[in-house]
Amino acid sequence: MNKTEIIKIVAFGDSITEGTYGGADVSQTYPSLLQNVLTKNGINTEVVNTGIPGETAVEGLKRFKWHVLPQNPNYVLIMYGANDSYIPPGYRHPVISIEDFTSSIVMLIKMAKENHICPILMTTTPLAIEGFFDDDVSNSESHTNYLEKFMVIIREIATKEGITLIDHYQTWKLKDAELGILAKYLPDGVHPNAAGNLLIAETTAVSIIRLMNE
Repeated sequence: MNKTEIIKIVAFGDSITEGTYGGADVSQTYPSLLQNVLTKNGINTEVVNTGIPGETAVEGLKRFKWHVLPQNPNYVLIMYGANDSYIPPGYRHPVISIEDFTSSIVMLIKMAKENHICPILMTTTPLAIEGFFDDDVSNSESHTNYLEKFMVIIREIATKEGITLIDHYQTWKLKDAELGILAKYLPDGVHPNAAGNLLIAETTAVSIIRLMNE
């Protein structure tokens, strides 16, 4: 890796990527913090935040060619699942089917590869049930169950496509079992605050640095 080269990374996803819904400011979103962490590690990096709150992978697929391809990045970080697996009030299952979610993620990876962009697939963060679903406790278990099913799909796709997976969901679950981070890092139950965004950034940086050195 040429240390004088600017490595461009596009962060692509929903409100977890956009990063301010948990109370963080723009400089505290995971893409901004990721750039800081990589810079401190001697990597000349530009990280572009293209997260759109409320978006699903199906919707992301429709804008990939407009928001990612013109950037001509070296890497694209793809993180979806929170909205895809969400069960709206009155529904018993997510509006986005597992089949549509799967095909959309696969197509995003294909488009990246075809345009010489290295895709990095990421699972999203877990839910802190006591926060986000206080008004719908009876349905909270179903939300978590569906989110975990969608995360399994992400892992399977990464393996099948032979691409890097950054498993934030698993990282957060393990840290929560040890330190109880979900209630601290997800103030509304779903969106990370500045501390949560830093954990995402640091976890992501480790994988990117490893990938760059391969």
